Amino acid sequence: MAYKPPSIPNHPLLPKQLTKEELYDRSTKGLCWHCDEPWSHNHRCKKRHLLLIEPIKDMEEETMKVGGLLKQQPITVLIDTENTIMNSKVAVWMALPIKDCSRFDVKFADGRILKCDRRCPWVKLLLQDQEIIVDFFLLPLDDYEAVLGIEWLMTLGDVS
Repeated sequence: MAYKPPSIPNHPLLPKQLTKEELYDRSTKGLCWHCDEPWSHNHRCKKRHLLLIEPIKDMEEETMKVGGLLKQQPITVLIDTENTIMNSKVAVWMALPIKDCSRFDVKFADGRILKCDRRCPWVKLLLQDQEIIVDFFLLPLDDYEAVLGIEWLMTLGDVS
């Protein structure tokens, strides 16, 4: 008979997550949720458990969205740490003055690289009752109307 090594699970050993019913059942029986011993405030499981708690990083939560007005028209503005950009369709639709600028590449989180060679200088934007004047670079954004980036954030000075 040939030697057969013990099977190794193809998934990491994860702690078993109890259902609400199992938690209730253990609580009513006075048992610890992690071992079969009676539970008390002084209880310590004999078998140690190592739990890793790691926050889930959600890119959406890192980007703040605010409502604004551009020529009395409502727009959604993202506050981000990259470039100050406006959807080129919005600039045309609002008949904003468009100027040429030195061409540069803008890389997006999804890997796309778009070339930018136009801008809208001195755009008046109303954000939460505060009028600001911003120079926007123009790109064909699909999801957003405008993004206020590091150039604009630096005009605020130190923020704490």
